[in-house]
Amino acid sequence: MPVRFLTVLFVTLLPCTTAMAGWGDLLKKIEEQAPALMNSEETEPTATTNSGTTSSGISNLSTETLAKGLKEALAVGTERAIAQASQLDGFLGNPAIRIPLPAPLASAETLLRRYGLGDLVDQFATSMNRAAETAAPQASRYFGEALQSMTIDEARTIYQGGDDSATRYFQNKTSAQLTGALGPSIDQAIEEAGVTRYYQQLMGAVKKYPVLGNMNADLSQHVTQGAVDGLFVMLAEEEKKIRAEPLARTTDLLKSVFGGSQ
Repeated sequence: MPVRFLTVLFVTLLPCTTAMAGWGDLLKKIEEQAPALMNSEETEPTATTNSGTTSSGISNLSTETLAKGLKEALAVGTERAIAQASQLDGFLGNPAIRIPLPAPLASAETLLRRYGLGDLVDQFATSMNRAAETAAPQASRYFGEALQSMTIDEARTIYQGGDDSATRYFQNKTSAQLTGALGPSIDQAIEEAGVTRYYQQLMGAVKKYPVLGNMNADLSQHVTQGAVDGLFVMLAEEEKKIRAEPLARTTDLLKSVFGGSQ
């Protein structure tokens, strides 16, 4: 579909968005009215509005508005996601992103608890999630840089995509950077939260029970990956809210692009 037609189509249907709950309805409306609008554009490529602005001018303006609205939506979404993950129990109290025990320990958790190590296991699990909560705010910088570099074509693709298309955009743009950047912060947070101390205590106790086997794990890698994955889970939830729930659109620009509260 030509870029010009797409943007003219968006402007034509933009007033309808205030009566819709989400992006899916807008896209459905576009599909329904596409043939008539396509014919209109082909026969009147330079039609003017009441204010005298050409359709080409409106097209350019709408594209900029769409991109700006998307960036603001994603700025709001990333801010909320990071804030929720960073608060006390943001990871620990959320089953969707709670960092589990490393695989070797997880497979032996039942035995560890049977041998009276349940409290130590819980302390270790809590300390890992506290470390993730402490390091999560570091993600703000990289999400912000991804937003600044977003092109109009990328914005349009996100707008037309599924409920998690923006989240996938951030994953592609920032996953490697986040993993590398959060590493040092996670390492520091691990020490401050006592992760290493609890782990060493746990390993010391495990040695008394040879049946448990080798429980060694890369704590830094495990917590870092858990923190990064958790942030994207939270971002996906916020993206769905902004797309589907009018009350999640907190600014005039978001309301104008995605539809206001009813």
